Amino acid sequence: MRKSLGLLVMLVLFGVFILGGQTAVEAAKTDWGYISPYAGVSYNTFDIDGTDWDMENITYDDSEDSGIGFFLGARHWFEDEAMEGMAVGGEFDWLGTVELSDGDREAEVSTMGFLATGAYRLSELSENMPEELYATLAGGIYRASFEAEDDLGDVMDETYRGPGVKVGIQGAFPVQDNIAIGGRAQYRYAQPHSEGDLDYNGFELGAQVELTF
Repeated sequence: MRKSLGLLVMLVLFGVFILGGQTAVEAAKTDWGYISPYAGVSYNTFDIDGTDWDMENITYDDSEDSGIGFFLGARHWFEDEAMEGMAVGGEFDWLGTVELSDGDREAEVSTMGFLATGAYRLSELSENMPEELYATLAGGIYRASFEAEDDLGDVMDETYRGPGVKVGIQGAFPVQDNIAIGGRAQYRYAQPHSEGDLDYNGFELGAQVELTF
């Protein structure tokens, strides 16, 4: 159910992004910069191992080490000379749903992040760098919704939150005057559960569409 809901949300948000994004960006352009929205899909590595859990004495003989997610965000690019090539923004980062099973018992974890982001255009450091190549940084809160059956068959439904950070690099290739496609590679630190049982530390590879003006 949560997988279907996540896919539906992704499709709706992506449609809104494509259909309404250009108008929103044009309206947001000012002398102090402009806003550039983006959306994409990601492949994420992590370490969700049910045999190592220490949550209400629940363990599962199953594990997952990767999954598909999506992200949606926007950046404000500064045009002031003192901050040229820099951007700040926000991002919603959905890492997907992990499902584990152990006989008749099942567990499910859905995790998402709410992040503040920053980017720096590397061509500001060297003319030999491509114009649309950025160093990226993000930080915020990751939220994990955990649902599982214990040894007595009772269902536990908990929500965990913890800090998360991502650092990486991103490139873009213009396909029209105001649209670019690109990719990004980042390393993520995120452990929503304080005991480290939900370990989302790992790499992200993403492909995205971005409106550029």
